[in-house]
Amino acid sequence: MSKVTLDDVDYETDNFTEEQNTMLGELKFNNTIQEQLGYEMSSLKTVASIIIQRLKNSLIVEIDDNKEDA
Repeated sequence: MSKVTLDDVDYETDNFTEEQNTMLGELKFNNTIQEQLGYEMSSLKTVASIIIQRLKNSLIVEIDDNKEDA
């Protein structure tokens, strides 16, 4: 007995038609892709933050080096 909840209503999947099972499979696949893309987006944002910080740090060092040369 497997259940799926849609809009706060529980449905028994044991009685699903082949078409309903296909749609449910597509929804599960879609959800998996959304989670993967969310993870990728989060990872990209983290990497961007790290690169921004590295760039800012390198610019600070460059400014300090220019002050010493003056």
